[in-house]
Amino acid sequence: MKQNVNIPLEIKSMKGAFFLPIGLFLVIIIPVLLAENFQPYQLQFFEFLFIPAACWWPIFLFYEYYEEGNRDLLFTYPVPSIYHGLQRVSVFFVLYLILLLILIIVMFIKLKEASFIALLIPYATEAVFFAGLGFSLTTLTKNIILPFIFIGFYVSGEYFAKSQLPWYHAMYFNTTVPTLNDVLIKSLSNLVIGIILFYSGQYFLNRKQT
Repeated sequence: MKQNVNIPLEIKSMKGAFFLPIGLFLVIIIPVLLAENFQPYQLQFFEFLFIPAACWWPIFLFYEYYEEGNRDLLFTYPVPSIYHGLQRVSVFFVLYLILLLILIIVMFIKLKEASFIALLIPYATEAVFFAGLGFSLTTLTKNIILPFIFIGFYVSGEYFAKSQLPWYHAMYFNTTVPTLNDVLIKSLSNLVIGIILFYSGQYFLNRKQT
């Protein structure tokens, strides 16, 4: 039986945690709007703070399942497991992308000689990576704290150690206005890995049914 995602109900289940990405959105967009000029080096702050937040809703959608003892009820509802996983996560990821799109439009207007596509593609595909990572780690570990610890450690390592650590580097941390040629290959990599992580999250979720 197909069921549409009840967004108000899901927001209620996330409680106050739902508002963190919106808070980050306001923290970033208000200074950008008020500033006379937005400097390229400030893209690092935006990427460090807002892009990893793509994982926030995909993780917190499972709060009631894994943190409030309702995991055993997960597959008793008369809806397919994909509703609990990919369907709900995708809906809230689209909501996040709307916020991201607004930020990128504002930064594009403020940045001189910036390409809208060269801003949109890398950060949108990087958001796919982090949303998929959060979803897959949550359904793999059946926990919402461990994914946040892992992603927080990963982002901190990317920022402070740059490319020195021996793992896949999803982040850009541009200090100049990027061009499409600068970001295209990594953007494609982030997109492919992110999609794989999304489907891995659904696979881990389905596996818990058996």
